[in-house]
Amino acid sequence: MELRLKNIGKKYKKEWVLKNVDLAAKEGEVILLLGQNSAGKSTILKILATIIKPSEGTYEVDGVDIVKKPDFLRGKISFVPEDPPLIPELSVDENLEFYSELYRYRKNFYPLKRRFGIIFSDKPVKYLSKGMKQRLSLAVSQMVRDPVILLLDEPTNELDLETVQITKELIKEMASAGSVVFIASHDEDLVSVSNRVIIIEKGEKIFDSKVERVLERRLIEIETDGKRKLVESSELSSFEDYRIVRVVGIRESLLVSSEKRR
Repeated sequence: MELRLKNIGKKYKKEWVLKNVDLAAKEGEVILLLGQNSAGKSTILKILATIIKPSEGTYEVDGVDIVKKPDFLRGKISFVPEDPPLIPELSVDENLEFYSELYRYRKNFYPLKRRFGIIFSDKPVKYLSKGMKQRLSLAVSQMVRDPVILLLDEPTNELDLETVQITKELIKEMASAGSVVFIASHDEDLVSVSNRVIIIEKGEKIFDSKVERVLERRLIEIETDGKRKLVESSELSSFEDYRIVRVVGIRESLLVSSEKRR
């Protein structure tokens, strides 16, 4: 499966929230869309999910124009938004029942609940913790049969460590099964489960590369000979005696590295 966005733009009234975004992906890739809040990451996910149409540009999967033929892809996308679309007044099992009808999923929920560590059945969703709601939302996402695309919007934001680990394991499993996984986040730790990083700033793509290249270009602040300086990780071996003060964030590393080479 090959997916391609070309010159994608999205405009709300007079404001462009995405501009000239090109993106290509193939099965098994885990792509981290990294950027600050309101950078345009969630808009990209919604376009990929066929929830909204781009104002300009093309979206193709295996040569099929998804903007004109969204049904070609619908039913093959698993989307976990930042705010899970659960029904708060219904219990855990009632939510699972509702979505099983929607996705025509078998009614045996025990394997899903065990897989995602869901310990409640009759408790209304509105009384669940944020982490447990996320686990339930991940369980619902697995009711989509053989999804070719998994979309996760801020999947680890304000979550407990166990739920974060469950989310990371799901990402690895889905990629191994051949799904393309897109993660929109400002959490740089998700680089650990990604093989590509795309940085979005103010609606534009400013960086797109393999994770290995990103890690090579990380900036590290060190103290040597009584002075502090910023160096790239590949330069550390040239110093005989130094102390690492801090590792600079990915976005800052890339931007400062670019400035250094000018």
